[in-house]
Amino acid sequence: MIDALPVWLDLESRLLKAARPVETAFILVNLTHALVPYRQAALWSPDDGLVALSGTATAEAGSPFALWLVRLFRALAPRDDLPLTFGAADLPPAVAGEWGEWLPAHALALRAGDEILLFARDQPFDLSEVGILERLAELGGLSRRALAPRRGRWRLPRGGRARWAAAALIL
Repeated sequence: MIDALPVWLDLESRLLKAARPVETAFILVNLTHALVPYRQAALWSPDDGLVALSGTATAEAGSPFALWLVRLFRALAPRDDLPLTFGAADLPPAVAGEWGEWLPAHALALRAGDEILLFARDQPFDLSEVGILERLAELGGLSRRALAPRRGRWRLPRGGRARWAAAALIL
């Protein structure tokens, strides 16, 4: 058994020091293996699709595996019972039928903000591992949201008459 505290502190530090959401995604799907071993990990966003996949620099959106993973995540997204340890038998037949081709027998799905983080391996996840990964997913989700570009934020016009008009409205 590994001494989890130093590994946890290192992961936490890396997540807090990340400068971009893509760095946080990389940490979540690749470096978490040092804390809880797994064979495959993926991060999915309802807005951006497959964000990160373990063992790769970028997730290849059009690959058969990525397309199947998106179907899996879409089946998981509406569920209220995450974190969830599951296998093929717990999924709709359209997704379950290809499970053995893509993932090992046991999986864990966690909420990471509005995203879903998936870990898969040959052995079941125990309760302590689920708790540790759930906390890490929460931290990763917070980090990714904090680093995400702000959309729809109101800004003052940059120059000319528009700036004077905006200033007049404020006064």
